Amino acid sequence: MEKKVKAIVIKSSDYKEKDKHIVLFSLEEGKIFATLRGVKSPNAKLKFAKELFLFGEFVLAGETVTSCEVIDTFYDIVKDVDRYYEGANILTALNIVVGEEPNAQLFLETLKCLKSLAYENLPRGYVLSKFLISIFGSLGYRLSLQRCASCAGDFAIKRFFNFNTGEIVCLNCSSYDCVEISKLAYATMRHLAETPYEKLSTLKLNARGLDEALGLLLKNFEFRFSKSLSVI
Repeated sequence: MEKKVKAIVIKSSDYKEKDKHIVLFSLEEGKIFATLRGVKSPNAKLKFAKELFLFGEFVLAGETVTSCEVIDTFYDIVKDVDRYYEGANILTALNIVVGEEPNAQLFLETLKCLKSLAYENLPRGYVLSKFLISIFGSLGYRLSLQRCASCAGDFAIKRFFNFNTGEIVCLNCSSYDCVEISKLAYATMRHLAETPYEKLSTLKLNARGLDEALGLLLKNFEFRFSKSLSVI
């Protein structure tokens, strides 16, 4: 029996002489492992469907893709090396965290993220940092950027990242192994969290604050999922 899903190609690998294995992040079913038959042949009708970032409506018979209607290729991502590496980190993160159950919130977040990365001329790191903040929330690890996650008090003086719990805490709730977050990095994360993808271009973030914030978010991802992403 065939099924139809809206999905994004988040991983593609060679299989046999002319086939490809792909991993789809679908709206309807979460992660799907699928096979594209004969797509490495020059005239294969579905050779486009093996490309990373492709968003389309896939028809599958079992694990085999029988047809695909392209919705968006986000092709501009692969035309620029900085965008490509940022996008590759996003796909890697998805492949790590997405399970075989639907997550509509994360799926829609991903589409907004890829659209911004492809079509907005944003500084390096804006989209990935925003996505890492969003992904934690979509998976139940939402960062508390307004108040201490432990005591719910205001951040009067300093704030710290507790990677063991994935929380941002105040000085009184911090422990010896927490990492202090600078005012610049904290302000960067708050601005990114509060700004929709379509308005990221209005932000003028401090480069040092962005680098520090991204480093903290990447480290938090590694602690949460025991897998690391590349520093871009």
